[in-house]
Amino acid sequence: MHPKNCMTWWPQTKAPFLLTRGIGPLSIFLLTILVSPVFGGSPTHVCVAVRPSFRIQRDSRLERLFNNRRGWIGGDAVDSVLLGNNRVLWIFGDTLLGRIQGDERVINAMPRNSIAIQNGLNPGKAKITFYNGSVGDQPMAFFRPNSGKGWLWPGQGGIRTSEGLYLFLSRVETIPDSKGPWGFRTIGMVLIKVTNPDSDPTQWVIRQYPVPYYSRDPGGNERSFGTPQAQKGSWIYLSGLNYDKKAKNRYLLAARTHSERLENFAAWEFRSLGTWSHDFRKAERLCDHVGAELSVSELPGLKRHLLITTENGLSERIMLRTSPAPWGPWSPAITLYHAPEPLRDRWILCYAAKAHPEFSQHTRELIVSYICNATDPTKLMKNTHLYLPEFLRVRFTHPAGCNGFLLP
Repeated sequence: MHPKNCMTWWPQTKAPFLLTRGIGPLSIFLLTILVSPVFGGSPTHVCVAVRPSFRIQRDSRLERLFNNRRGWIGGDAVDSVLLGNNRVLWIFGDTLLGRIQGDERVINAMPRNSIAIQNGLNPGKAKITFYNGSVGDQPMAFFRPNSGKGWLWPGQGGIRTSEGLYLFLSRVETIPDSKGPWGFRTIGMVLIKVTNPDSDPTQWVIRQYPVPYYSRDPGGNERSFGTPQAQKGSWIYLSGLNYDKKAKNRYLLAARTHSERLENFAAWEFRSLGTWSHDFRKAERLCDHVGAELSVSELPGLKRHLLITTENGLSERIMLRTSPAPWGPWSPAITLYHAPEPLRDRWILCYAAKAHPEFSQHTRELIVSYICNATDPTKLMKNTHLYLPEFLRVRFTHPAGCNGFLLP
């Protein structure tokens, strides 16, 4: 093993997005909030460490579950929640509905979100069923805001507790009198509660709660919380994001609650200056250059929590940090995986990297997904491999030290 300089976060320039009027913007909100930090940033940590040791294989069995020829033929965000009884919920953002004709997509509709239920944790034997909403014969999003104003986008994960299934979604609306493809804004976060998640999704009883811990100032700086982790003792930990528009940087925050009723917002606490506060505005920045989508998962074999995110939110680099606790301190970032798709085609972009620990088969293994999209929308029709989840099976062989933090 040779020492390695752990200096990361080099700014990169990406191609502008090209959008088609025929199918509408593909995850326009997600890409909007992701693209801003790509152009800024500088290294925040420099260390000398032993080269981390891990092996990565593509998980083609999981990928095959999503290779539909008709109906659901693509979607991004790709959150997963373990429901119990060998059932897994998948949640998708902007969704392509239609069919595969020959080697091309025929897209009939694009609802803002959709879901799927996977029965069986072994992807080679599992069965998966996709669901979207509808009004009459018109396909619609599965989750829609109660007031009818705006729409809901996933990407912030969820958790099953003894009280039900909880999902976090961003609430988005069109900016009045706006022109062009970027005329959208986030207006809040919504906590979805499904009181009967063991039933078929067509029979779900769904309640919605506005999350009070969202803020956006006139300068465009945002704070939000969601992305719950697996329950740890009596606590449920959640991740938050603080976007600094001037710095073009997004920072990780942390929250926790001792109540399995996540809608009991009075029980939430926020990591602040080494302790916990009930004021979410005091939540401290724990590390930087994270994407708008991420995951924090505990890996028992390493006795560490792993933060997985796309570098700056939009990049071919999937980044890894580790920590002894759900809130940190976080190690310097290293590149876990360099997605090859943008290197083969300059029109392709990658984002939404996150982990799915429910599919791990070993205490030092983690399943990671990411999404490939295209700035040329015609490629989404001609390349049926785009806009589907890409899965990696990462096996860590041993930990190594770096400035007091443990890296895999």
